[in-house]
Amino acid sequence: MKKITMLSALFFLSLANAQVPKETQFVSGQFGFSTTKDESNNSSSDSYRFLPTYGYFFAPNWAVAVSAGYRQTTDHSTTRNANFENLNLEAESSAFVLTPSLRKFWVLDERFGLFCQLDFPLEFGSTKQFLTLESNGVELNHTKNSFTSYGINLKPGIDYFVNRRWKIAASIGEIGYSNVHYKKTNFNKSKFNFEANFSTIQFAAKYIIPAKK
Repeated sequence: MKKITMLSALFFLSLANAQVPKETQFVSGQFGFSTTKDESNNSSSDSYRFLPTYGYFFAPNWAVAVSAGYRQTTDHSTTRNANFENLNLEAESSAFVLTPSLRKFWVLDERFGLFCQLDFPLEFGSTKQFLTLESNGVELNHTKNSFTSYGINLKPGIDYFVNRRWKIAASIGEIGYSNVHYKKTNFNKSKFNFEANFSTIQFAAKYIIPAKK
């Protein structure tokens, strides 16, 4: 028991001493992709995003960052009308994304680290919906709307240091809140989100700019 206590104390002491120095900078390119399919209602969803990021450590192990990029989500579903004809519905949402964030890092050793980031995403985009007959592809309906959204997300993640200048980061899941306002219909939609599965993994390759000595 004493050995376990001693090892635990040494582990947490190493976390306290291992630091990312103040004034360290980093640039990264984050990308994420997820796809889901539900056979029970003939629906599927594909989404991807790309977010270049710049970060600055204002204190040891604490950084502020800003990301700016693009994301797109496409949903497909199939239903039947009164004549038992298959109808295909495709809904596409795309947006410019701007995300300031606050990040806390814990350096475990020369290769691995943990982080937790608090994001404040802003989105400016549009949605499109197409309803077509499956048999001949005739378009029955087409709608378009623009939107703005804001939110707050908390994400945990892991850093892997490839070398002194490069590392790979992965965040898994998120807890957050978002609010979307659709301009054409003057409609607001709020959502509380809790996701912790491998379909939400987002990767980033980071280039480190060491602090000047």
